Amino acid sequence: MMQDLNLDVRLADYVRSLDKALNGLVDVVRRLGPAAHERPDIPGANTAVAVLSHCTGVMRFWGAKVAAGADVSRDREAEFRSDHDAERVIADARAQRDNLVALIESGYADCLARPEAAEAMGARLHSVTIGGVLLHILHEVAQHHGQMQITRDLLLRRECR
Repeated sequence: MMQDLNLDVRLADYVRSLDKALNGLVDVVRRLGPAAHERPDIPGANTAVAVLSHCTGVMRFWGAKVAAGADVSRDREAEFRSDHDAERVIADARAQRDNLVALIESGYADCLARPEAAEAMGARLHSVTIGGVLLHILHEVAQHHGQMQITRDLLLRRECR
């Protein structure tokens, strides 16, 4: 049986890690310019703008709805079809990051998560704590940062040919 750990992770530590991944996503979108709306030549690949839109949806849904119980709707599939202006998507991502930090600062980190919110989306909540939800958000944003780095490399390589 796993034992519970009470990790002392300060807000600044969490935000620093989240910002590193989120800023990496934003940097890739900006560096790619118009190519941020292009897909690499790999079946099922996403555009950089769509990946950032998805990460924004992750922060919004898991932070506001699953953690805080806010009335937030989400169309996950539409996130991956996003073709909005890159600066608009960046601004939305930054706003969601700020909302998530404000949520944490308000004391929700000591509460229990709302698994019914995740289940309603067909997702499985792997933790009943807000800390677990926050780790899930960080995991998703960091994972997609890596994905977007590969997307960037493939698109830039294509431009060099």
